[in-house]
Amino acid sequence: MPSVEPGLPQVGDVIDRYAVLGTLGSGGMATVYRVRHTRLGTEHAMKVLHLGSATIRQRLVQEGRVQATLKHPNLVTVTDLVDLEGGAPGVVMELVLGPALDRLLEVAPPDLKQADHLARGILSGVEEAHRHQIIHRDLKPANILLEPKGETVVPKITDFGIAKVLESPEPGALTRTGLVFGTPQYMSPEQMRNTKSVGPEADVFSLGAILYELVTHRRAFDGDDLVEIMNQVVNGRY
Repeated sequence: MPSVEPGLPQVGDVIDRYAVLGTLGSGGMATVYRVRHTRLGTEHAMKVLHLGSATIRQRLVQEGRVQATLKHPNLVTVTDLVDLEGGAPGVVMELVLGPALDRLLEVAPPDLKQADHLARGILSGVEEAHRHQIIHRDLKPANILLEPKGETVVPKITDFGIAKVLESPEPGALTRTGLVFGTPQYMSPEQMRNTKSVGPEADVFSLGAILYELVTHRRAFDGDDLVEIMNQVVNGRY
């Protein structure tokens, strides 16, 4: 189990209506906990930020609001937003107990039939997000969770933290011109230049890289450093 930084929730803590059961995973910006609703007894995942920046906190709340509008079997559903001590937000989501797609590709790469099944689910989820004018902008195997269902798995896309709502009615976008968010191996050339200006085509590019990896078990774009990877993407050397 990943270690928990001081000041972050610990096993046994109660946050609003949720008791912390353990840690599901941790990254550079957030930790995801397994929690139980204290009255209903239902289990969920809760994402909590490590960082205290007001802009980053606002981005997490935006992520929760964006995902809460999406109801689809291939998208992780957000069910609640809570405030932790000190004002940090926590996003409560459905609990997916399976691994992420990057782990599957590492330990048990799918055959063509399995890859086809996974691809159809992933494409369906992204299609639903785009139907709601929402771009993910960080599609990658690590952001696709695999929910066990009988003898198969259901791919479920998560982490819309840097998603862009194309026709947002709210003034003051969080993303400023010149900022770049995403994962280089799966980013389109236009996204590398400017995250703010990208459209649905950026997600389509990322999907192409993911589907390539599903079938070949190799990344379409890779290298020893960031510059090499970005040059490969920009020049189409896959």
